[in-house]
Amino acid sequence: MSEPITDEILHQIADKRELTHRVTNGRLSFAIPFTGASPNQLYVNAGSESDGRVFSVRTYVEATYPVEVEQTLLHLANEFQREHRWPKVVVNRRGEQCSIHGEFYLPVETGTTPEQLDEVIAAVVTSSIYFWDWLPDRLIEAADVRFADDDWASIEHLLSPETE
Repeated sequence: MSEPITDEILHQIADKRELTHRVTNGRLSFAIPFTGASPNQLYVNAGSESDGRVFSVRTYVEATYPVEVEQTLLHLANEFQREHRWPKVVVNRRGEQCSIHGEFYLPVETGTTPEQLDEVIAAVVTSSIYFWDWLPDRLIEAADVRFADDDWASIEHLLSPETE
C-alpha cells in the first residue's frame, strides 16, 4: 500500500537499520562509517522534495580538493557515470576548493512504500561507498598521466582530500 513520506516513516527506516539519525522537516540524516578510503565517514540526507512528488538521497564526505584538480574530478565523475547509473556524482566548486556529492532522485507521485524507500537508500549508500573506494586509485592514475615521476610531492598534495 502506498503511503505519503512522513517523519514517522523516515524514523522507521532508520530504526530498522539501527542507525543513529535525526529527522527534521521530512529529511532523514545519518552517517555511515566505512573503511578503505579517506575520509571514512559517509553522510546521507534523504527525504521528500517538490511537495512530496520526489524522494531524494544525497551522499557526501567532509573532504575538499584544491581547484587545480577540478577538471580531473569532473572527468572522473563523468567516467563513473558512464559505468554506474547512480548515484549521480556532482563536483562543486566553492572558491579555491572543490567538493563532491552523490545524488539520486526517485519520482513518488504515484506512491511508494517504506520498504521501497529503505531499498533505495541502501542501494544509494552502497553505490556511494563504492565510488569513494574507487576514486583514490583513479585520481592517482590520472596524476600519473599529468605529472612527471619526480613531482610526487605535489601530486600527493593535490590528491589528498582536506577534511573540514
